[in-house]
This record gives sequence, C-alpha cells and structure tokens, in this order.
Amino acid sequence: MPEDFFNLRTGLAGSVLQKFSNYGLKVALVMADQQRVKGKFREFITEANRGNSFKVFSSKEEAENWILNR
Repeated sequence: MPEDFFNLRTGLAGSVLQKFSNYGLKVALVMADQQRVKGKFREFITEANRGNSFKVFSSKEEAENWILNR
C-alpha cells in the first residue's frame, strides 16, 4: 500500500474502501506488526474491524480464512 493510504488526511483509505464496500467485496489488509500503527490510522483500524467489509489481520492465513468464511 502506498504511504498515502495510511495518512487519513489524504482520504485515500476511505475512498478505496468505500469503493469495495459499494460492490459488496471483502477487503483484508495483512499487517504483521499492527502495534506499530498509531494515531488516527489505529483508530480507523479498530473501527473497521468492527464491520464486515474490511478487516486487518496479522497473518495471511487469518485473512484468507475470514474472506473464505472458514
């Protein structure tokens, strides 16, 4: 992901994820070290993980299981 995705002021994350949501697609972001994420993007991740269209995972396997409903 480009650095602008993680800077919420650019609006890129919201715009991209809204497009996926509009088409009913699930999106999983794999971030091995989520603890390094701070500030507004951390709040964004916490809020997004409550929903059902975008979630952040620490491993590829977890992300695949969620997308495939396993």
